[in-house]
Amino acid sequence: MATDTELFTEILKRVDGRLDVLIRENAEIKAELKSDIAGLTSEIAKVRTELKSDIGEIKSEITKVRTELKSDITGLTSEITKVRTELKSDVGEIKSEIAKVRTELKSDIGEIKSDFKADIADLKIQMRSQDTKIWGFIAALFATAFGFIAKLTFNP
Repeated sequence: MATDTELFTEILKRVDGRLDVLIRENAEIKAELKSDIAGLTSEIAKVRTELKSDIGEIKSEITKVRTELKSDITGLTSEITKVRTELKSDVGEIKSEIAKVRTELKSDIGEIKSDFKADIADLKIQMRSQDTKIWGFIAALFATAFGFIAKLTFNP
């Protein structure tokens, strides 16, 4: 049978062997973890670089779109100004044409009034002429009737 010292030595050898295995496994795990961490760090750096590149491209695209929009807005503003100018010109021409038509209508109305007054004056003259003729006819008729009565009275 083995003595306590032998047993204790045997246990120490076994524990020492087991510790060596654990230390090796721990070192292997540490090495794997360091490798994995290095790989992840590299992957993170790669993703970070790609993201920065993508962000730069997006910013560039946004700047490009802003420039295009500003150009489009400037073009639209110019076109609106042009249309406003044309509309003002058209409105001015329409106002001028309305004033011209208004003047022509006033002139035509003045001529119609003048012609109407002349026609009324002619009608008054014709009515006076007709009035004179009627009174002349009545006077002639009266004279004829008076003469006929006088003839009958004086010449039985």
